[in-house]
Amino acid sequence: MISGIGLSRLADHTKTDRNETASFWVAKKKNAPLTEQEQALLETWLANDVRNKGALIRAEVVWQATSRSVALRTDKPILPEKNKSAVTTDFPVSRRHVISGLAASLALCMLPRTSHEMGRFYSTTDNTLDTQIPQIGQVSLDSYSQIRKYGTSIDHLAGRCLLSCSHPAELRLEHIHATVSGKLQSSLSVEKNRLLLLEGQAKIMRNFYDQPIVLSPGEELCVSSTGKLTRRKLLPDEITRETNWAQGIVELYGQPLSEVAATFNKYNQKKIFVHGKARSLVLLGSFALKDPDTFIDAVRSTLHIDGVVTSGRIDLY
Repeated sequence: MISGIGLSRLADHTKTDRNETASFWVAKKKNAPLTEQEQALLETWLANDVRNKGALIRAEVVWQATSRSVALRTDKPILPEKNKSAVTTDFPVSRRHVISGLAASLALCMLPRTSHEMGRFYSTTDNTLDTQIPQIGQVSLDSYSQIRKYGTSIDHLAGRCLLSCSHPAELRLEHIHATVSGKLQSSLSVEKNRLLLLEGQAKIMRNFYDQPIVLSPGEELCVSSTGKLTRRKLLPDEITRETNWAQGIVELYGQPLSEVAATFNKYNQKKIFVHGKARSLVLLGSFALKDPDTFIDAVRSTLHIDGVVTSGRIDLY
């Protein structure tokens, strides 16, 4: 257990700061696999507030960036031979210090900045991004996503990214290196990372000594948190559902209204809150992700529930 933050305290989300909690979970997952109890607590915390997922993604980004910075450092001191035995005892660093550093770094990682060494960051919160990146091609980012452009390659750090390029470009995820010529969607989550080739060709490698995996259009490659690879061909309807976000569309086919509201909240500053029995109601159809007002009109007229619209929020009862 990490000092200062117990599981009993995490169970009550009112007693911990969101960024502090996110940093705790990232550090704990990197240290060892979560137990069933811990996994249940994490899932409960993520379900409590859509903003918690964003905090967890940002904490993952900070962890990855910190790990890479340490690995790439060239200013590490060279100690005399006689002092080497003292390296591990002179400057003890606890896991609590790591978590504190992560939480403090979250605010810094959200500041816009560009440096020659670190490349250029592109990120989203409750919106999406479509942009042309020099030397790469067209890139679309889903909500709560982040990439870093470095030279002629992209590091995918969080969320979901759709890369379209007419010439070979490089896309790097954790433990995966893809060379793409065409259109490739990459998705990162706590459970697994996924690559879906839509057009052209993609050559995937995990290690330099491995044989490359060549995907054809419609194929998806999944890499679990344990490193297990799964490859399969998706049906056209599955591909459509996986890429609807890039078209600005959400397709509803029986999800409860509470779940649909959380999806809309990922793309809009005007948030939807569902109360009481309305949470379990369902609605079918396709809607524009960035037009919550039209969706609410359909909900009220079809499901005959009450709604109150105020500045910055919509409440359904």
